[in-house]
Amino acid sequence: MYLLFLDTETSGLDPVSGQIIEVAGVLADFNPVDFSVKIIDQFQSLVQNRSNLDPKITRLTGITEEELVVSQSMGKVQQQWLDWLEKYEDKTVAVIGHSVAFDMKFLNAEGWYVPKDAKEIDTLALSKILLSNYSALNLEYLIEKLSLLDFLKQSLTDFDETQKAHRALYDTQCCLSLFNILLDKLKLYNFSTEFYTKLKDTVLPLDITFFPGKKGLNKFEERSAKNTKINFIGEVISGDLQSRFNYNISKDVSKMTQNLQSYFAIINKENAVVILSMYAACFIKDKDVLVRINTYTAIEKAVFELLTDSSNFSDSDHKAEIVSLDKRFEEIIWRIEPFANYELNFTKLTAWLQLLISIEDEKSSIVKQSNKILSATEFLLYSTQAFLYMGEYKYKPLQMNPEEKIVVSKFTSWMKEVVAFLEIANPKDYDGVAKSILLKVTKFFSDYIADGMSPNQFCTFRVYQNLAKILRPKHFDVKENFSKLSDKYKEVNIYTYLAEDDFAHLLKLLGNVELPNNIKVEYRGKEGFVDDNSSNLNELIAEKSKLAKTNQKPVLLLLGQNKTLRQIQNICVEDLKDNEYLVLGESGSLTKVASKLVRNFVGVVAVKVGDFGYLQHINNLPEFTEIWIVNLPYIKLDNYWFKMWPGKAGRVAGELRILYTQSWSRLIHSVTGKQVRFSG
Repeated sequence: MYLLFLDTETSGLDPVSGQIIEVAGVLADFNPVDFSVKIIDQFQSLVQNRSNLDPKITRLTGITEEELVVSQSMGKVQQQWLDWLEKYEDKTVAVIGHSVAFDMKFLNAEGWYVPKDAKEIDTLALSKILLSNYSALNLEYLIEKLSLLDFLKQSLTDFDETQKAHRALYDTQCCLSLFNILLDKLKLYNFSTEFYTKLKDTVLPLDITFFPGKKGLNKFEERSAKNTKINFIGEVISGDLQSRFNYNISKDVSKMTQNLQSYFAIINKENAVVILSMYAACFIKDKDVLVRINTYTAIEKAVFELLTDSSNFSDSDHKAEIVSLDKRFEEIIWRIEPFANYELNFTKLTAWLQLLISIEDEKSSIVKQSNKILSATEFLLYSTQAFLYMGEYKYKPLQMNPEEKIVVSKFTSWMKEVVAFLEIANPKDYDGVAKSILLKVTKFFSDYIADGMSPNQFCTFRVYQNLAKILRPKHFDVKENFSKLSDKYKEVNIYTYLAEDDFAHLLKLLGNVELPNNIKVEYRGKEGFVDDNSSNLNELIAEKSKLAKTNQKPVLLLLGQNKTLRQIQNICVEDLKDNEYLVLGESGSLTKVASKLVRNFVGVVAVKVGDFGYLQHINNLPEFTEIWIVNLPYIKLDNYWFKMWPGKAGRVAGELRILYTQSWSRLIHSVTGKQVRFSG
């Protein structure tokens, strides 16, 4: 069977505003018995651009405006691509790429030929499952980490090592090499038959056979998992769920895999990566490794919450008279919204109901009612579209314009379907995964009703990107919450990266909170930031670029505001060479910036202040010459603060920004040993 590896370089992120400017393909003969991959043909061509090329694309790929002007038109290249591929169509079973959906989006929109009936395989998805112990998964990082060029040197007599990353043929060849290594890992780990079956059903749709044996499982069961820590990246996962997962993986890995495997029944293309990667993470044998599970989408988040539900794990031993909160206390400054509001998350609800529908009989009453709720949800959210401002709609049933009455009507209809669902849904009548889902959904609805949310109450609809939720303010008092913790546990340990005086000031801002005697505070970090406003941004960039070269170590700039980030992007592009800076956005995503940073980069690195939370966990974080925070961060205040400080919220916001910056400064110092400098 033949596999088509491909990659495109484009002039933008969307085929509406951009186009393919380079295309490459590598055709390989794949042996389904020994999994060997042999390159048999290649294709590469630049494509004439219809408009001016963004200089950023040139900096990223090396493709210039002059090269594209003399290149062939898209129609001619498409014909050559068709002539090249058509003769292999009958044998080509799959199209493979790293983030292949991006390439296919452009190829399909522009009418490029793709072999009929060929399946799509994404090496990024496979990497998330099998390489979760790697700091980054972008191709440029994996090329070096996995020595992908070695395979290509052996397979291609004319392989050009001087090719640049982000050129189509080079990336395509490296993708093939990555695929070869991923297949080797699949053979090495000896996962269960069910794992391989689900992998082939979703992420690796090839007609191949794996032969799992007891040898691999025995090795896995004997190993100690105490040094393996799981970190969840993407959408925020609560500390309680993280700790439960980590606790169970360290206590009984064999039981953990059995629990996870019971959820293979709900695997589909949207949730396969998170379930299979959590299962595969249990097999990682590296010591002191930080495993990363991707939880970017709402469906992945919802599935993860199901997988870590307390009913699936025996965590009675995990409860103790002494409890330690696993996040620094001052995170309440920017995470207070979940505590100060009742929340109804439509996105999570939809994901759970869709999973339930996928495993139950379509004629059952529970599936029919689930579909009714999904329809009612869609109509309700659609009815709010005309009234959204910056993704929010203030729903005020007693102060509505006539045209808003449609929302009340749809909200009322939705509520009726919820009540009908609760009347027929009894988790005790189900078992396995269906029972777990129903426990979640019925609790979700019951909490919604108990919280007093209804079409007659004020609330806020928040709808943006792929997230939809309702928020309604609730009574929240930090004193009461501390009192409850104090009553529940013999001892409660919290920690902070604020100095003692700053921590006391934060408690004052929260309402003159006094901690009970059994709540102990650990003060971490020794040094806050030092004011240094000696330079404007242009001078700062020039000075720190020179300093990095002199010391042969990078300088880290942590930016408080998006405006500052854009200014630094422009300065670096105009005043520095491409290899002298890494700037979030300009140099790629945070993971791409991090993957370049750990490869002996020397220059200026600029990301957001909060991004250090990600950087501190990457393997081989380099030593920095200096670390700066540039500008105080912007903090959007929740209604809680406005109620706490009526008429004074502006002043309080300024004080919270300083506390936020001091906390990050002391945390950064504790991780890096470098005192943070501040420039406002």
